[in-house]
Amino acid sequence: MKSYYYLNDQKQQVGPLTEEEIRTAGLTLSTYVWCEGMSNWTPAGNVPELQPYLLPNIPGTPPPPIVNSPAPESSEYVPCPNNHLAFAIVMTVLCCVPFGIVAIVKACKVNSLYNEGLYEAAQDMADSARNWCIASLLTGLLVSIIYFFINLAALSL
Repeated sequence: MKSYYYLNDQKQQVGPLTEEEIRTAGLTLSTYVWCEGMSNWTPAGNVPELQPYLLPNIPGTPPPPIVNSPAPESSEYVPCPNNHLAFAIVMTVLCCVPFGIVAIVKACKVNSLYNEGLYEAAQDMADSARNWCIASLLTGLLVSIIYFFINLAALSL
């Protein structure tokens, strides 16, 4: 029997499994499995070799999500980068609205990129959101300093 992997409830890759482990793993017809030679993860119910080991689906239990490609061999967890959304909102309200809005838009894209598996793009978007927040802060400070000196000059006249 081939060595199979499956996705558990937390969408984590488990395996490779021996024949005995497949019997006791509690795989259902809708559990996504993968083995060497398969192009994508597929429901276990579509793999004839696994049919004798599968449990029926429990009504009301949603099937695992569809995964477009096998999980990487080195299943290292990549944490979601800080999207800086709170910082962007504060900078929009207190400092510079145009730059703050750009920061909010970029911050809102971070989690969706991460959830699509585009970890580097998510990190780049988070860095960009942070940079726009800093630009908003610096612009707000610069405008405040200029405003202070204009008022100081007006008072001295």
